[in-house]
Amino acid sequence: MTTAVGIDEIYAAIEESAQLLGLPMEPAKVKSALIAFEDAFTDSTVAFRIATGTRREQLFGYRYIKYRGDLDPLETAIAAGMVEPSDHPAARLFHEVKERLPVEGTGGDFEMGAGFQKIWCFFPSGRQQPLDEFAALESMPRAVGDNLGLLARYGLTSASLFAVDYTSHTLNIYFDGLPAGTFAPDRVRALTAELGIPEPTEAELDLCAKAFAVYFTFSWDSSEIDRACFPVLVPDPGQVPTTLGPTITRLANGVPFAGVDRKCIYATTLSARGTYYKLEPFFHWKPELVNAMHLDGAPEQRPAR
Repeated sequence: MTTAVGIDEIYAAIEESAQLLGLPMEPAKVKSALIAFEDAFTDSTVAFRIATGTRREQLFGYRYIKYRGDLDPLETAIAAGMVEPSDHPAARLFHEVKERLPVEGTGGDFEMGAGFQKIWCFFPSGRQQPLDEFAALESMPRAVGDNLGLLARYGLTSASLFAVDYTSHTLNIYFDGLPAGTFAPDRVRALTAELGIPEPTEAELDLCAKAFAVYFTFSWDSSEIDRACFPVLVPDPGQVPTTLGPTITRLANGVPFAGVDRKCIYATTLSARGTYYKLEPFFHWKPELVNAMHLDGAPEQRPAR
């Protein structure tokens, strides 16, 4: 395991991954992002990501997850000219959270062609944030408050982290550290029925049952939850199912890693518009991320929830 990784090494891995997937790359855009966020990328967990679907398979992403620290990713991106200042609630939410709620760390998402996209925000590992308090913030989408009762019926009352996408103006809220049985097939069927999502197939339910968390996507334009995503952590890319599609399989088989840790997350995303899959290989893994995810052991040691 390496304790730090340089931006030249990260850039080379992004370039290698893009070539593996047959995707065009804008070197100047990637290099400028890595330079602007060098202190974050070189001292944090670094991951790549791809999703299935004609459009999504063209959008290769990279991210850093700095579980502890007070870096402000949005201000850094604005100062580097990567994003324009905005008065949209999506742009105000992170600062409102910092002023009113405890924050332990942050992260940033980037897309190879578009640049800066998303900010992550971690609540302290021992102090998950009550969702009703989080929903009461002025900048929150009304959809969060409108669905408190629905989420509570499934034991989803405290959030561990959230992520704001500044390009799509969407919000993800993550729930983890949940009791066994939370993602049992009958519960996922009931949840998706309430969300207006077509009933998942048996294969999709099997994947969801292995998840260590669930996160939901909200927007500021709707009172409904847009989609639900069920991530599964595995210790090696060889354990990523080959049934998730050729693009995910290609990346899992060939993605570079900075050290001996070769962990990956694959995820099943369910929505009214259909199901798609994601892959997130951890190019550079830092062990403290286990605390951020509220995991109760190594991925190979945990039972399906």
